[in-house]
Amino acid sequence: MAELSALSAVAEISTARALALLRQRLDELEGLPETTTNGSPEFKEWHERTGATLRRLEMDDARSKFSVVRWSPMVFGLGDDHTRAFQQSFRSGRGEAVAILKGAIFELEEFSDEPDQEAVQAAAVLTHDEQRRVEALVRQLRQLEEDGQLADDPEDRAEAVAEIETIEAQLRSPRPKRSIVRAALSSLGGIVHDALGAAAGAGMVVGIQEIVHLLGG
Repeated sequence: MAELSALSAVAEISTARALALLRQRLDELEGLPETTTNGSPEFKEWHERTGATLRRLEMDDARSKFSVVRWSPMVFGLGDDHTRAFQQSFRSGRGEAVAILKGAIFELEEFSDEPDQEAVQAAAVLTHDEQRRVEALVRQLRQLEEDGQLADDPEDRAEAVAEIETIEAQLRSPRPKRSIVRAALSSLGGIVHDALGAAAGAGMVVGIQEIVHLLGG
């Protein structure tokens, strides 16, 4: 039930935003100096922000655990170093809070149906290896063009050159789009097959098809 409640609240905020908030609270906690105690202004502000974040996200389980974390010693013995005792308690409490926040982050990452936008964006862009393979193929296609073998029909040749230029433009981009490169290569595969014939163009066509398949085609 706690997981469903959290995911319901996140649906209003977005998983990406909720994860960003939790990671920010975690970074803030881990960035507090070792000499911090529960009485410092920095800690009080962080504690209030973290409680508000868990409350807004309706992460009831994490919020319940967070509320009982002890940040100061319960008792002192005679002759105890009070400063050291407070620092040790704070370190212990920080360890518990880190585990709670990491658990909340794991819950959202594992159980949310919302796609990870960073992963989606990364999947839409050519990897370094894909880009390298496409560049090598484009060089071969440009050589065919220079040798006059790309296509006999002027319209086919113009279409092929336009597709090659489309791919080259993407390769110059800092984020070359996989879908655009794949579509251009698919079109080129048909043109090259018709221009060179089934036998002569087989190797090039297979090379194009392999990369189209690599790119998700």
